[in-house]
Amino acid sequence: METIRVGLIGSQFISSIHCEALRSVPFTEIVAVASATEAHASAFAERHGIPHWFTDFRKMGCPTIYIARRLSWPQRRESMSSVRSPCA
Repeated sequence: METIRVGLIGSQFISSIHCEALRSVPFTEIVAVASATEAHASAFAERHGIPHWFTDFRKMGCPTIYIARRLSWPQRRESMSSVRSPCA
């Protein structure tokens, strides 16, 4: 079976829980995280062994990433709602 490459959008609050849950899913690999704050994105990536991080979720690199999981605060989601997900 082909590995599903996942990018996380958001690096605070619930993102760590989703990261650990996704790691338990067979054939799933978390390859990137995006956060509006560079320090948060880089720290989250280092803490969880994620090879790539970005401050703009639109640059996460599809079609390499098959699923982008949006885990940001509701206030940020509204500002992203008019922007198509890079992996949709």
